[in-house]
Amino acid sequence: MDIAIVQWANSFATHTPVVAYASVFCASILIFVLGGAAAIVVYRLPRAIRRATLIQVIAAVCIAYVVSQGIGAAAFRQRPFVRDAGVHSLITISPALKSFPSDHTPIAFAIVGALAVR
Repeated sequence: MDIAIVQWANSFATHTPVVAYASVFCASILIFVLGGAAAIVVYRLPRAIRRATLIQVIAAVCIAYVVSQGIGAAAFRQRPFVRDAGVHSLITISPALKSFPSDHTPIAFAIVGALAVR
């Protein structure tokens, strides 16, 4: 089922430039925007908890990244454009890199989760 969703989204993106640009933005830049927003949130916190919150966010991101890499090594899954010749890659990325789990998702949840508990 997931390959059917990828094929549908990819065909839509290859025929609609706005969707293609939005997809590239989300895949390449959005995680950095979230990181910048988190930095602003941490900076605006009271000085007494700012450092502890920053350490908590950094630790959560590191743990999420390590867990994601571990899952990816244990259950390696090829990128959709490697598995299916009909799917066109919108970004330049090595075919040797894992597809699942995406590093963006656990890192984003780690950032938001670490800030939410404050």
